[in-house]
Amino acid sequence: MAYRLPAQRKQSWYALWFERLMALIAFTNFILVLFDYTYVSWRDIYVRGIPVPFSDSYIDLFPEWLYQNYDRLKGIEPHRDTERYLDTVAALEEQVAQTGLDSEEVEPILADLRQQSIQMIDENPFALSEQTGMLEKIKNAVRDRLEAESAKSAFREFWTQEYLISQGWKDEMEFFDRKVQPRLVINYYRNIGETGDFVDLFAAIDLPFTILFGVEFLARTWVISRRKPDVNWFEAWSWRWYDIFLWMPVIHPVIRLLRIIPVNVRLGQARTINFDPLLKQVNRGVTTHFAGEITEVVIIRTINYVQDFIKQGEITNWLTQANTRRYIDINDINEVEAISARLIDLSVYQVFPKIKSDLEALLHHSVTMALKENPVYRTMGQMGDRAVADIVARIVESLHQSVIAALNDPVGAELTNKLVSHFSDSLREEVQEESNLKEIELLLADLLEEVKINYVRRSLAEDFEDIVDQTHKIHEMVKPSYPGDR
Repeated sequence: MAYRLPAQRKQSWYALWFERLMALIAFTNFILVLFDYTYVSWRDIYVRGIPVPFSDSYIDLFPEWLYQNYDRLKGIEPHRDTERYLDTVAALEEQVAQTGLDSEEVEPILADLRQQSIQMIDENPFALSEQTGMLEKIKNAVRDRLEAESAKSAFREFWTQEYLISQGWKDEMEFFDRKVQPRLVINYYRNIGETGDFVDLFAAIDLPFTILFGVEFLARTWVISRRKPDVNWFEAWSWRWYDIFLWMPVIHPVIRLLRIIPVNVRLGQARTINFDPLLKQVNRGVTTHFAGEITEVVIIRTINYVQDFIKQGEITNWLTQANTRRYIDINDINEVEAISARLIDLSVYQVFPKIKSDLEALLHHSVTMALKENPVYRTMGQMGDRAVADIVARIVESLHQSVIAALNDPVGAELTNKLVSHFSDSLREEVQEESNLKEIELLLADLLEEVKINYVRRSLAEDFEDIVDQTHKIHEMVKPSYPGDR
């Protein structure tokens, strides 16, 4: 018996190949969109090919029938003026082959070419196709060839029997075929439709694709709505929002380029070509470029705000709370006194027991050093040392218990609060002294300026690309390999 896949696996296999087929069609459509979008601006490359460096030859990219037929889709046809110019040159070559260059029949053709050359310079038939640069290249080539300052005078001399005979008919026509004729061929005229825009029939090629993806979009969203009872059909559209770019009515050709979004998603879901690494590199470059600058702007702006806060005297108001109209108190609590009281509690109940042994060791060492030269202490030896340690331990413990008792005793607590309050008041009074206040503000402003300068210097030396790379590695650890697995 032949082995048969389970229904679920078979369905998954069919679904995967369907995704690959639609992804391939979407990718093909996007390639056509790119070709159409660049055809007019890159037509000289599509028609002539890629120029070979340090040579006048070209490498053909497409067969002649392709761009000739595509020209019709874009309403492009040879420009009448440049076409007539080339036909006249062809007639000249034919006449020279029949009767010779110095015959009477050649002169009228040369005169016609001189007139057409002047007319081409004056009227610029390259303007409509936005290729004025081609005309300038032609003018420069002829000027350099005849070592003339004026392009018109150079053409008048070039199309004469005397010049062509003296310089050699074959050499000059080879120059024309290499430097002038290809630039005349590339010029074109583009028809304008009844809407006032250039003729563009790409929609006729794109229409089958838009119909296909439109039907597929409706079918996909309908299936989603059927599988998810809490999602209606129109809500399901948001699940495949990126597919809208494949079939939405095109108002401007640039909008078609947004199809790169669904194409990338579909290729990833079909597990064919995954553009995520490319998009990550683009995102990484942008992030690396802006991350450092944004961070610097935020940090420096914050420091500048604090500096302005200090220079405007707000630090005085914060310490003294003298100007209640500008200082906002949100809880009716004197934070300085509250913090001081909290620190005292932490010091007595939490910190002191932890440093008690260290404090005893320090006091024991200090007393021992003070009694070291005493003869009586030296005669006692270890007994004296133990006596000193016992006395120090009793003093420290007694001090700790006295402080705790003072804090627990209402009178002691009141005295402690009075001490904290007196300390705060004394600090405010001293800060209000102009000399002290100015010095503090100046030192704080200078400190912040140093922080700002040193931060910028460190940020310039810091490799933000490493930080971005670490971020991407973390993302890779927590997400699936393919978009379709999400």
